[in-house]
Amino acid sequence: MRSFMGFQAKRELLLQMGARYSEATSQTRATILDEFVLATGYNRKYAIRLLNNPALPLPSFIKRNRARKYTTIHEALAVAWKAANCICAKRLVPFLPELVPGATPFSCKIVNKFKHLLNFTQYTQVFVS
Repeated sequence: MRSFMGFQAKRELLLQMGARYSEATSQTRATILDEFVLATGYNRKYAIRLLNNPALPLPSFIKRNRARKYTTIHEALAVAWKAANCICAKRLVPFLPELVPGATPFSCKIVNKFKHLLNFTQYTQVFVS
């Protein structure tokens, strides 16, 4: 049986019914459990486990989007990679200085960013070899 309730709605229902379930007698517990299983679509044993130990409310948190560091370098590197017929990175690194002078008009906008990439690869080439 599938429920179309969202996670937050199921959690709110659990907090409400958990209090009723803990104070109820065995006959009323069965009816509360049936209602909860019908509403949420959970398995009966899982619902019993949740109702016996109602979870605490989730803490609200702020999702922070980190700034992308290498977007400009990524664009330039993608152009160079396509110009080199999609070769692997190990073989692409030695050809990067040769690809800048032969830039096409399409990639002329990225040449300035690409020069920064060349400086970056000179430092990392020590680690690649």
